Amino acid sequence: MQILLLSDIHGHTEHLPKLKEAIDRADLVCLCGDLTSFQGPAAALRVVDAVKKPLDHIVAVSGNCDEKNVEESLIKKGVGIHGRVRQVDGVSLLGLGGSLITPFGTPNEYREEELASMLELAMEGASEAAPLVLISHQPPWESCADRLASGVHAGSHAVAAFIDTHRPVACLTGHIHESCGIENRNGTLIVNPGALAQGRYAMVSITKKGAEAELGTLS
Repeated sequence: MQILLLSDIHGHTEHLPKLKEAIDRADLVCLCGDLTSFQGPAAALRVVDAVKKPLDHIVAVSGNCDEKNVEESLIKKGVGIHGRVRQVDGVSLLGLGGSLITPFGTPNEYREEELASMLELAMEGASEAAPLVLISHQPPWESCADRLASGVHAGSHAVAAFIDTHRPVACLTGHIHESCGIENRNGTLIVNPGALAQGRYAMVSITKKGAEAELGTLS
């Protein structure tokens, strides 16, 4: 499975036409949160529609900068996977939207114990026979994906514990724009593409042998 990973779009749909070839080539487009900047369902769904791909080839979770009701609208649209699992081409995609509580009072935040509970409840819908891919706006603690510009780690212990326990083949994440990167954590490939708002994206390949990824930046 070839996945085009886009995160932290923040309404910047003007970048999507530049990715048309990658969108067409991808089996799945993954929108990993912060579709908007403090806006609601209408703005988020404009981003989904701008991808210009059949809805059964798109999955999405909300981010902390999306209003809380964005998640429900994504689910009704047929692309939202927050707190649930969707099977696509023999792969279990488990979604987690929002983020940990931030100093900024953003609209879609959770405590660690809430993230842990949502992850474990969602895991009940995963197939043991299928490779598992975690799609989480909030990155795991102490990884390539959670380092602030100051060098401080701001990831989630709950997400990290889930990865260590369930060993997904990949964790596709975002949230922290400056911490784009790829890391193999005990067999789980962690990928933060950076913000599409800044022209960043990633291509991720899921195979029977595991996962590979490549970061990209629009010129």
